[in-house]
Amino acid sequence: ADVARVVIHQGLELTEATSGLVGILEGGKLRVLDWRSVTEPAPVAPPLISLDGDGPLAEALRERKAVWVESSAEFQTRFPNAYARLAPDTLTQAFVALPLLHGDELVGGLVMGFASNRSHVCGTARAVSGKRARPSSHLRARARRKARRRTHSANA
Repeated sequence: ADVARVVIHQGLELTEATSGLVGILEGGKLRVLDWRSVTEPAPVAPPLISLDGDGPLAEALRERKAVWVESSAEFQTRFPNAYARLAPDTLTQAFVALPLLHGDELVGGLVMGFASNRSHVCGTARAVSGKRARPSSHLRARARRKARRRTHSANA
């Protein structure tokens, strides 16, 4: 949880994102570890996000590649059901959703939203988020291994 807070809080500040969510993969679903919004009251994030979902993060997890949505119009076109769930007065205009991988293993996901759809904001976020996905996924994989060892020791 501490790593998730650092990823979200510092990631939002560093990329000038307005919102962010990070989670860990458990049993085929993403368990949300932390969620923040800097421009509006943070809604309660869903405790689990299905990989079968209809939003950019679910697609990023399924495809194991970054999903970029550079405007609210693009979001509405590509992900109409997920768009309908957004707050109607949201300031977020652009999104990036990233799978967090450790080697070939999908260990989690990260999504950030931006108040502007200007290309320089997305370019900065692309550069930073690509660099951040590797270290945070490494830490997340290490945390999962420790949790498995604790579970294995408790069950032994």
